[in-house]
Amino acid sequence: MPDTPFIHTRRGFVLAAGSAISAIASPDAPADLPGHIEPWEGPWDGPAVVRKVYLAERRPNWPYRTLNVEQEVKDLDAGVTAVEKRFPGRIRFTGGELIYADRPAELDAWAKSLDDTDGILAVIVTSNIGALLHAVLRLDRPTLFYERPFSGHEWAQVSIAAQLGRKADIVSSSDMSELDAFVDAFFALHHLRHSKLLVAGRQRRDAGRQPPATAFGNEAYANAFGTTFAYPSYAEIRAFYEKNETEGSRLADEYIQRAARLAEPPREQVVKAIRLHLAIVELMRAEKANAITFGCISAPNSGDLPAYPCLSFSLLNDVGLYGCCEADIETAMTNILVTGFSGKPGFVTDPIIDTARNEVIHAHCSSPTAMEGIGGPSFPYTIRSYPYSGETRAAAIQVHFGGSGPVTVAKFSGPRNLLLSTGEVAGNVDIDRGCRSKLRTRVKDARKLLRNWAAANTAASDRPPALLSTLSYATQEQLHRIVFYGDHAEMLERIGRLAGFRTIRED
Repeated sequence: MPDTPFIHTRRGFVLAAGSAISAIASPDAPADLPGHIEPWEGPWDGPAVVRKVYLAERRPNWPYRTLNVEQEVKDLDAGVTAVEKRFPGRIRFTGGELIYADRPAELDAWAKSLDDTDGILAVIVTSNIGALLHAVLRLDRPTLFYERPFSGHEWAQVSIAAQLGRKADIVSSSDMSELDAFVDAFFALHHLRHSKLLVAGRQRRDAGRQPPATAFGNEAYANAFGTTFAYPSYAEIRAFYEKNETEGSRLADEYIQRAARLAEPPREQVVKAIRLHLAIVELMRAEKANAITFGCISAPNSGDLPAYPCLSFSLLNDVGLYGCCEADIETAMTNILVTGFSGKPGFVTDPIIDTARNEVIHAHCSSPTAMEGIGGPSFPYTIRSYPYSGETRAAAIQVHFGGSGPVTVAKFSGPRNLLLSTGEVAGNVDIDRGCRSKLRTRVKDARKLLRNWAAANTAASDRPPALLSTLSYATQEQLHRIVFYGDHAEMLERIGRLAGFRTIRED
């Protein structure tokens, strides 16, 4: 976990001309910054709400027969309170009831008050509380159990339950600061649960006319994580677009000035792209949403939208909002999950494997510039043409990647599986082949990654049908991944145990 946790909040977010028309400012930032747009807050901002409960036998054998249970609970509760104080605004513990093993009905009553919580912290105070433990597990809520040494041996039951897919993890330690590692995990689940993802299309679909249920579509993610989905139309985006000609033109000029270079696109294409960005922002604000995805290739090609959203998605991700390519819900959900706890924007990519160099090049035509962290320095960018837009030379972005250190590559494969691999930043790639933004990464074993791509042999019954629906062309499920600077594998495994999804290593 990073030394300084990323505090995810819209307070002070200003979409403005600066490094990539965006900056994170203090709450008293001047309102006359170029392109100032009032930020909006949402329930995704946190803190995570975790209900604590203490489980004990009234007359224990472990730790010892004369244990003062109520005093033991006070000591343990002080340790839990210290966790909250170390992470203000990140986590809030509620409750704190002591439930004895001879009063199981009290746990049933307690469970009815969990609706607004993101998870449970169940503290094992004494031995012989197995019935209570199993009752908590049956609630099917993200639950972290804590057991101090010599309190009992219930840790073994929790470990087995977690391995069997129950939403649970266990800390068995004399140092309660080891609970700190789970603060980000609970916050990530809060952020995912309270986020709202817009899936735009040709026609608006209201709550009564959502897309047909599919095995691993929007509904499955909503059921698994609580994320809200809405389905605005392209016409709604265009309506906002028509209102911002003057502001869009001015901001486009500033965006061009901030670029390392304006290459192929004429100015008019940059203006269209920035106006589309402003329209998308206004739609998201009106919908009280923090994420959007749509057919970003098909919509401009069909004339439903006036530009490609490559610049917009870059700008959104730079400030901790989410613009995700090609109506790829799996990638969007992964982006919300990882950026939510890490503060590192995600780069949606079409990976290219090079076994001769033991490398994977991640390529796409939109990337955040603030890959090293929201609010930190941004990488330079060149305004390029979208390479498949023909003579229109529509605007896209080429980010010149820098930095060093580990990267994490991930992708949900249905809500019960997260594909995962890691690598190291190896530099920028600047050649006119394929997509515009290209990040070179060095991996542990490119040949193994090549042969294990999508882990297709793993639990096929739990995977989206799209994975094996066609072998004639690389589908999104087969191809797209999302890259984050930093090594987040351990945290994702931790979140997976709490949320009930498996992390499947492709490498």
